[in-house]
Amino acid sequence: MNLKKIFLVGLVCAFLAPTNVFAGSAQFEDGDFYASANVGVAILNDIDFGTSLSSQGVTVSAAGSVTYDSAASISGTVGYIINEWVRTEFELGYAEFDHDKAKGTLTATVGGTNLASVGGELNVKGEVKTLSGQATALFTPFGSTAFAGGSLTPLFGGGIGFLDWEDTIDSIDDGTTTLAVNGKVEETDAIYNITAGLEYNQSQNLFVGIRYRHIWADSGQNGFEDAEVDNITGNLTYRF
Repeated sequence: MNLKKIFLVGLVCAFLAPTNVFAGSAQFEDGDFYASANVGVAILNDIDFGTSLSSQGVTVSAAGSVTYDSAASISGTVGYIINEWVRTEFELGYAEFDHDKAKGTLTATVGGTNLASVGGELNVKGEVKTLSGQATALFTPFGSTAFAGGSLTPLFGGGIGFLDWEDTIDSIDDGTTTLAVNGKVEETDAIYNITAGLEYNQSQNLFVGIRYRHIWADSGQNGFEDAEVDNITGNLTYRF
């Protein structure tokens, strides 16, 4: 079972616990501002692609996916407590993903009959740099429970924002031959997220936590699907 599944199972178990476990009030107070530093890992999911061209009765189709290495993520957050059940946050974050591979198949057909089909895998050298800004609403309807001398608070929510990204491909190779590409694409797209997490404190001002966030980016173009990112972070929060 991977880290994301373990974390989500833990959240579900916490949410299904008896209600009297969460009888304590939230440690944050109405009207409080807070700030946090967040460090973690970001996983850019495989991006599928598919496109076709037709001429003089012949159709050539390409389909496959591109993969990326996981990346470290860093971000800073400023938040405000509306009441004991609702918070709002704005987060600015950065992550840099290295390209891994491109896998696909090229097929030529006439009248529904395949003339030729070629498949393979290429190594890709390059990187995707991302700068994101997200406004998120968080909910803490279960309150807090005493734990290990402090309090533990589950939270969940969602939000919207922007993603400014730059995709650079330096070269591709099949293991024997390398082709220089030196291509670059830049764009800014809308993003959406769902968030779940746990927060722990032993003082009135300092909190630590862990969060999982799934992000969708409206980045699909030229036959490529939208990008999706899974982000798991550790958070250190200070309440003013």
